[in-house]
Amino acid sequence: GLQVVEQALRGGLPLAGNDVGQGLAGEVAPSWPQQQRPRRPLPPGQLPRASRQRLQARVDAWAPRAHHEPPRLCHNDLHHENILDDGRLRFVDWEYAAAGDPRVDLAAFATYHDLDPAQTNRLLAAYGTALDAGDFGQVCWLFDALHLCWLLVAGLTPATRSRFEQLRSRLSL
Repeated sequence: GLQVVEQALRGGLPLAGNDVGQGLAGEVAPSWPQQQRPRRPLPPGQLPRASRQRLQARVDAWAPRAHHEPPRLCHNDLHHENILDDGRLRFVDWEYAAAGDPRVDLAAFATYHDLDPAQTNRLLAAYGTALDAGDFGQVCWLFDALHLCWLLVAGLTPATRSRFEQLRSRLSL
Protein backbone atom coordinates (compact mmCIF):
# COMPACT_ATOMS: atom_id res chain seq x y z
CA GLY A 1 0.00 0.00 0.00
CA LEU A 2 2.33 2.75 1.24
CA GLN A 3 5.18 1.72 -1.04
CA VAL A 4 2.95 1.75 -4.15
CA VAL A 5 1.49 5.16 -3.29
CA GLU A 6 4.93 6.49 -2.38
CA GLN A 7 6.37 5.34 -5.72
CA ALA A 8 3.45 6.84 -7.60
CA LEU A 9 3.85 10.18 -5.88
CA ARG A 10 7.60 10.27 -6.52
CA GLY A 11 6.93 9.34 -10.15
CA GLY A 12 4.67 12.33 -10.64
CA LEU A 13 1.36 10.49 -10.79
CA PRO A 14 -1.41 13.02 -10.16
CA LEU A 15 -2.90 12.45 -6.72
CA ALA A 16 -5.28 15.00 -5.25
CA GLY A 17 -2.91 17.94 -4.70
CA ASN A 18 -1.10 17.63 -8.00
CA ASP A 19 -2.61 18.87 -11.25
CA VAL A 20 -5.61 16.58 -11.30
CA GLY A 21 -7.34 18.49 -14.03
CA GLN A 22 -5.50 16.13 -16.36
CA GLY A 23 -4.21 12.63 -15.93
CA LEU A 24 -5.47 10.06 -13.49
CA ALA A 25 -8.59 11.82 -12.24
CA GLY A 26 -9.84 12.46 -15.74
CA GLU A 27 -9.18 8.86 -16.77
CA VAL A 28 -10.55 7.10 -13.72
CA ALA A 29 -13.29 9.18 -12.19
CA PRO A 30 -16.48 8.17 -13.94
CA SER A 31 -19.36 10.54 -14.25
CA TRP A 32 -21.63 9.34 -11.45
CA PRO A 33 -25.06 10.81 -10.96
CA GLN A 34 -25.25 12.82 -7.78
CA GLN A 35 -26.94 10.69 -5.15
CA GLN A 36 -29.18 12.55 -2.79
CA ARG A 37 -29.05 11.08 0.67
CA PRO A 38 -31.00 12.34 3.61
CA ARG A 39 -28.86 13.91 6.29
CA ARG A 40 -29.29 12.19 9.59
CA PRO A 41 -28.09 13.33 12.99
CA LEU A 42 -25.78 11.07 14.96
CA PRO A 43 -27.81 8.33 16.60
CA PRO A 44 -28.26 8.92 20.32
CA GLY A 45 -26.55 6.64 22.78
CA GLN A 46 -23.56 5.63 20.64
CA LEU A 47 -21.48 8.66 21.55
CA PRO A 48 -22.14 10.36 24.88
CA ARG A 49 -23.17 14.01 24.82
CA ALA A 50 -19.93 15.10 26.52
CA SER A 51 -17.90 13.31 23.81
CA ARG A 52 -19.95 14.96 21.05
CA GLN A 53 -19.37 18.36 22.69
CA ARG A 54 -15.58 17.76 22.96
CA LEU A 55 -15.52 16.66 19.34
CA GLN A 56 -17.44 19.75 18.19
CA ALA A 57 -15.29 22.08 20.32
CA ARG A 58 -12.08 20.75 18.81
CA VAL A 59 -13.40 21.02 15.26
CA ASP A 60 -14.62 24.58 15.94
CA ALA A 61 -11.26 25.58 17.47
CA TRP A 62 -9.24 24.18 14.60
CA ALA A 63 -11.39 25.22 11.63
CA PRO A 64 -10.38 28.92 11.56
CA ARG A 65 -6.69 27.92 11.54
CA ALA A 66 -7.12 25.36 8.78
CA HIS A 67 -4.78 25.71 5.85
CA HIS A 68 -6.64 26.98 2.83
CA GLU A 69 -5.57 26.12 -0.68
CA PRO A 70 -7.57 26.25 -3.85
CA PRO A 71 -9.80 23.17 -3.82
CA ARG A 72 -8.65 20.16 -5.79
CA LEU A 73 -10.42 16.99 -6.82
CA CYS A 74 -10.20 14.67 -3.81
CA HIS A 75 -11.15 11.02 -3.58
CA ASN A 76 -12.08 11.28 0.14
CA ASP A 77 -11.99 7.50 0.71
CA LEU A 78 -8.45 6.55 -0.24
CA HIS A 79 -7.51 3.15 1.16
CA HIS A 80 -6.14 -0.14 -0.13
CA GLU A 81 -9.49 -1.46 -1.36
CA ASN A 82 -9.87 1.62 -3.57
CA ILE A 83 -6.39 1.43 -5.12
CA LEU A 84 -5.76 -0.97 -7.98
CA ASP A 85 -2.23 -1.70 -9.15
CA ASP A 86 -2.06 -3.72 -12.33
CA GLY A 87 1.13 -2.07 -13.48
CA ARG A 88 -0.77 1.19 -13.70
CA LEU A 89 -2.05 2.71 -10.48
CA ARG A 90 -5.79 3.40 -10.51
CA PHE A 91 -8.17 4.74 -7.91
CA VAL A 92 -11.71 3.36 -7.89
CA ASP A 93 -14.94 4.03 -5.98
CA TRP A 94 -15.24 7.77 -6.42
CA GLU A 95 -18.57 7.88 -4.57
CA TYR A 96 -17.34 10.50 -2.05
CA ALA A 97 -15.20 12.51 -4.47
CA ALA A 98 -15.48 16.27 -4.22
CA ALA A 99 -13.47 19.43 -4.50
CA GLY A 100 -11.57 19.92 -1.29
CA ASP A 101 -8.30 19.95 0.60
CA PRO A 102 -5.85 17.44 -0.93
CA ARG A 103 -4.40 16.72 2.51
CA VAL A 104 -7.63 14.86 3.28
CA ASP A 105 -6.69 12.12 0.80
CA LEU A 106 -3.28 11.77 2.43
CA ALA A 107 -4.90 11.76 5.89
CA ALA A 108 -7.41 9.13 4.78
CA PHE A 109 -4.61 6.88 3.59
CA ALA A 110 -2.52 7.47 6.73
CA THR A 111 -5.38 6.88 9.17
CA TYR A 112 -7.04 3.96 7.37
CA HIS A 113 -3.69 2.18 7.42
CA ASP A 114 -2.65 3.31 10.92
CA LEU A 115 0.69 4.59 9.63
CA ASP A 116 3.31 5.15 12.29
CA PRO A 117 5.26 8.46 12.37
CA ALA A 118 8.09 7.14 10.16
CA GLN A 119 5.63 5.86 7.56
CA THR A 120 3.68 9.12 7.71
CA ASN A 121 6.89 11.07 7.10
CA ARG A 122 7.63 8.86 4.08
CA LEU A 123 4.14 9.53 2.71
CA LEU A 124 4.49 13.29 3.21
CA ALA A 125 8.00 13.33 1.69
CA ALA A 126 6.74 11.40 -1.34
CA TYR A 127 3.89 13.88 -1.76
CA GLY A 128 6.55 16.50 -2.34
CA THR A 129 4.93 19.44 -0.61
CA ALA A 130 6.12 20.90 2.65
CA LEU A 131 3.44 19.84 5.11
CA ASP A 132 3.88 20.58 8.77
CA ALA A 133 3.66 17.28 10.68
CA GLY A 134 1.60 18.89 13.46
CA ASP A 135 -0.80 20.44 10.99
CA PHE A 136 -1.06 17.14 9.14
CA GLY A 137 -1.76 15.47 12.48
CA GLN A 138 -4.76 17.78 12.87
CA VAL A 139 -6.02 16.82 9.40
CA CYS A 140 -5.64 13.14 10.35
CA TRP A 141 -7.57 13.80 13.58
CA LEU A 142 -10.30 15.52 11.58
CA PHE A 143 -10.51 12.60 9.15
CA ASP A 144 -10.75 10.17 12.09
CA ALA A 145 -13.60 12.28 13.50
CA LEU A 146 -15.36 12.24 10.13
CA HIS A 147 -14.85 8.48 9.85
CA LEU A 148 -16.26 7.92 13.35
CA CYS A 149 -19.34 10.01 12.55
CA TRP A 150 -19.80 8.18 9.25
CA LEU A 151 -19.72 4.82 11.06
CA LEU A 152 -22.37 6.06 13.49
CA VAL A 153 -24.67 7.42 10.80
CA ALA A 154 -24.23 4.31 8.63
CA GLY A 155 -25.05 2.14 11.62
CA LEU A 156 -22.59 0.10 13.60
CA THR A 157 -22.36 -3.57 12.79
CA PRO A 158 -20.30 -6.30 14.42
CA ALA A 159 -17.81 -5.80 11.55
CA THR A 160 -17.42 -2.04 12.16
CA ARG A 161 -17.67 -1.97 15.97
CA SER A 162 -13.92 -2.57 16.55
CA ARG A 163 -12.94 0.22 14.13
CA PHE A 164 -15.42 2.54 15.86
CA GLU A 165 -13.85 1.75 19.24
CA GLN A 166 -10.36 2.24 17.84
CA LEU A 167 -11.31 5.65 16.43
CA ARG A 168 -13.08 6.62 19.64
CA SER A 169 -9.94 5.79 21.61
CA ARG A 170 -7.64 7.59 19.16
CA LEU A 171 -9.88 10.67 19.36
CA SER A 172 -9.98 10.47 23.18
CA LEU A 173 -13.78 10.40 23.23
